[in-house]
Amino acid sequence: MMGAIYRGSQAVHSWTGLDIPDTGPFIDMIRGFYEKFGNSDDAKIEVRKMLLDDDLQASWKPLPLINKRPYWDRLWIVQEYLLGQQCAVHVGLYVISATQLTWVTRELLRSQADIKSSDWTTIDRETPICHTLQSRHSTFSSPNLSEVLTIFRKHKCSDPRDKIYGLLGLSGKSAEGIRVDYTLDADTVYFDAIRNIILHEQDPRLVFNPSRYSCQCSESQHAQSLLPSWVPDCKFPDPFDIAYT
Repeated sequence: MMGAIYRGSQAVHSWTGLDIPDTGPFIDMIRGFYEKFGNSDDAKIEVRKMLLDDDLQASWKPLPLINKRPYWDRLWIVQEYLLGQQCAVHVGLYVISATQLTWVTRELLRSQADIKSSDWTTIDRETPICHTLQSRHSTFSSPNLSEVLTIFRKHKCSDPRDKIYGLLGLSGKSAEGIRVDYTLDADTVYFDAIRNIILHEQDPRLVFNPSRYSCQCSESQHAQSLLPSWVPDCKFPDPFDIAYT
């Protein structure tokens, strides 16, 4: 239901938290460069110039602080950020469009391999925010449930069942047979979801993924679960670590 709500919305507003010092100049810088080069083949070159410009270094300071905000770790924000046609990201009183924030993140990732980035412009590809922003850039058109679970496996939620339910709105046909039912326990939800994935996607890698059998979790954690060996325990960050990458 939430997926349909966000897809049908005219605008989504994402509140990341209170003001961060110097956010205004940072957003003005990104907005100005996006208006000039956002649709240009020269975008990568221009972003490199920005990164190497000593006069602009201080303007990048808010970026890592925005990226590290707990907002981005929450699983339930993924749908609102990806599915809304227009998404505005609020940092205190300042606003940047999701399109512009996604664009600058993509260009920074493209540049990191070629030039040495400062602490202010270095982005870890394996963080939840990076997965979320890159997925919006790729337009994320009806992916399989297995792909969605893999990409957003590190996002957090207070109810372990939402590791499945919180991402159904993003998934294609492989999620159609899953009914949201909070009377079920987490193990049953995972069992039903993985069985549904196998039946619809016909991909044996989920069952034969060797990474799941070298798990680093404690024995006490596994003792609390009644899942069969072929069902990844989605409560932990990397249940699909190799299967779909």
